[in-house]
Amino acid sequence: MSNLEEDYRRTVSGEVQSLFLPGTSIEIIREAPPGTRFRHVLFDFDGTLSLIREGWPEVMVPMMMEEILATGAREAPEAIYRHCHDFAMRLNGRQTIYQMIQLAAEIRARGGEPKDPLWYKQKYHERLMDKIGARRCAQGEPGRRTSWCPARWTCWRRFGMRGCPCISPAAQTSST
Repeated sequence: MSNLEEDYRRTVSGEVQSLFLPGTSIEIIREAPPGTRFRHVLFDFDGTLSLIREGWPEVMVPMMMEEILATGAREAPEAIYRHCHDFAMRLNGRQTIYQMIQLAAEIRARGGEPKDPLWYKQKYHERLMDKIGARRCAQGEPGRRTSWCPARWTCWRRFGMRGCPCISPAAQTSST
């Protein structure tokens, strides 16, 4: 099975071979020889270092289930829930819109007329913000780091001690 996403477009020739840190899903793009000094480290703050959106499946999956049930689907609600959970997890790590595109396809497959996937994405985000809004506000308070992964500072300090600045472009905003 390939680790590449369906919409992946090769930009270089040759074989693509993925290497992961043992026991993790952390992909090593290019191995660095021992003693290499890194110039930059880039983290995707939303999910990699932040737990602010923790619990998102408990928002997304029931919303998807509601939309599919509204088609008059004859499947048992538990089966629809499992199916929605499975495809949400399969598409996890990609932009949210991919999960909503799949939701629209599921609605269409059951004879429904789906709305634009962006509409479902907006509905999901509104529900998610209702759930996590207090966490997001708390992050602005000095000393509040309750929604950050515990090893974040340790990791950043280790890179910093090696003279490598850490960059987290999504630390202030997110488009997922």
